[in-house]
Amino acid sequence: MRLSGSDASVDDVKFANGSNIAVTRTDASTITISTSGLHAVAISGSYNDLTNTPSLFSGDYNDLANKPTLFSGDYNDLVNEPQLFSGSYTDLTNKPTFATVATSGSYNDLTNKPTIPSAVSQLTNDSGYLTAIPDETLATKTGATGTVAHDCTTDKIFVHSSVAANFTVNLTNLNLASNKATVITLLINQSSTAYMPTGLQIGGSTVTINWQGSSSAPAGNVNKKDIVAFSIFNVGGTYTVLGQLVSFG
Repeated sequence: MRLSGSDASVDDVKFANGSNIAVTRTDASTITISTSGLHAVAISGSYNDLTNTPSLFSGDYNDLANKPTLFSGDYNDLVNEPQLFSGSYTDLTNKPTFATVATSGSYNDLTNKPTIPSAVSQLTNDSGYLTAIPDETLATKTGATGTVAHDCTTDKIFVHSSVAANFTVNLTNLNLASNKATVITLLINQSSTAYMPTGLQIGGSTVTINWQGSSSAPAGNVNKKDIVAFSIFNVGGTYTVLGQLVSFG
């Protein structure tokens, strides 16, 4: 459709029909334009109204052509696999060489074994050792009364006869080191009047006797053989003495 002039009226309209558009003047004020010759897409603008459209990819991997062959995930489908270790010791290379004793566990398979002495005479220092348990020596005391010295240099057993009165035992040369213990034994041959050691000194210093079952010295036994034992403990420089009486005969 063409309009001529700036103030063209409908009378001035000139029509140009195309092959796909028909223009008809119905009257002085009406124009009819027919688009029946146009394709539907000209009006809708929709891709779906097109003909001869290309085939688009669905987006599904399975619809692809010339797809690559993917790895199955199976180790056996690999190529150029490494040679894996069998796990057997015999298949190792550069194995260490073990000594026979490593598998036998026998002392006899050791090399450079020490020489073990079979006799005391083979020892480097073959003197001063004990060949038997020695007997303990004892000292005898007669007529004890007052304070009686008991020399512990060589003896820790003392035999008393003819005791004249209760007496105090003074242990000289005890030399008991800290955190050590020892036992002093007295054999008292009692007569018709029994007497007891009622006090104890160590190097002239009085030490309390803790008597078994009593706070004071027990009575001796007439015409019996009384054994009085003093268990002495040096605990950090402090003496603890336990006294015990046992009667025989």
